[in-house]
Amino acid sequence: MHVAKEWKQIKQKRKGSFRVFDVDEITYENPRNGKNVPAFLITCRNWVNVIATTRSGDVILIKQFRFGSNRVELEIPGGTIEDGEDPARAASRELLEETGFAGDVPECIGQVNPNPALHRHSCYTFWIKNVVKKNDPEFDGQDEYCELILEKVSGVKELIKNGTITHALVIDAFFWFFCDPGRRGLE
Repeated sequence: MHVAKEWKQIKQKRKGSFRVFDVDEITYENPRNGKNVPAFLITCRNWVNVIATTRSGDVILIKQFRFGSNRVELEIPGGTIEDGEDPARAASRELLEETGFAGDVPECIGQVNPNPALHRHSCYTFWIKNVVKKNDPEFDGQDEYCELILEKVSGVKELIKNGTITHALVIDAFFWFFCDPGRRGLE
């Protein structure tokens, strides 16, 4: 039987810095045979995703163009956590910036490593209840523009099943959301 073991980090070298991430080459020692193995990892700020629900049982979704898929995707609001910023504060800020909505105190309902094989950061999912329109969105970059969609919470599972929602971290966020029996009344 093979037992998984931690690998010892030997050295690290920054290979490139880009607008939203860095690429590092890290050399590890394989504990099985002692050989050095290079790995290329993506480092960026931690992220937040926001499931925002209204009193009437709608969830705030957004449509935006994504470079990776080269198409408009149906997602939830979210973005990066600024240096020194509390993740809950980032969730409220991102919701307001992208949608113009605000609500109750954010509740953290989950945290994941987006892809621990390549990425060195976390994504937090927050639920913000009782959201209402406060103002117009204030997009924070030249590549950000969102179309607002209100969808019944009860319709989200079908949007995932039929392939309308394909973003893995959005599907993960709804996993956390629907796993809690206390939210069953919203389905």
